[in-house]
Amino acid sequence: MEKFADDKFIRLGFFIGGIYDVLLGLGVILIPDLLMSLFQLSKPEPMIFVYSSGLFLLAVGYYLLYACFHDTHNYLFIGFGSSVVRLGFGFIILFLWLTEGIELAYILIAFTDTLTGLLLLLPIALNNGLSRKELWIKK
Repeated sequence: MEKFADDKFIRLGFFIGGIYDVLLGLGVILIPDLLMSLFQLSKPEPMIFVYSSGLFLLAVGYYLLYACFHDTHNYLFIGFGSSVVRLGFGFIILFLWLTEGIELAYILIAFTDTLTGLLLLLPIALNNGLSRKELWIKK
């Protein structure tokens, strides 16, 4: 069987994840009131948590896009780590939905994050020649 996850599938996952993070990060930083009203979310206090989340999204998006266009295999740890965080976030939101009954907007955000995490993780995990050591050590 031929490798499913050659470089183009890994690059596609990095590209989709990077664009998603950059757009969401810019939206959270530049138009937080519009996004909160659009998704019917209450405004948190203090807003520093919203802005720091936006900066985090911008940084992760930048590194995913950098890896996509430069050297994907030496930056697999970014895609792997990002996907693990996204999947963890999805499980936390699912747990809170089942126990606390959180708002639908958080479920939609968690769904898109989980889907993006799978797009990042599956090509990396299905790569036949990739060891766990190669996920963390640059050549």
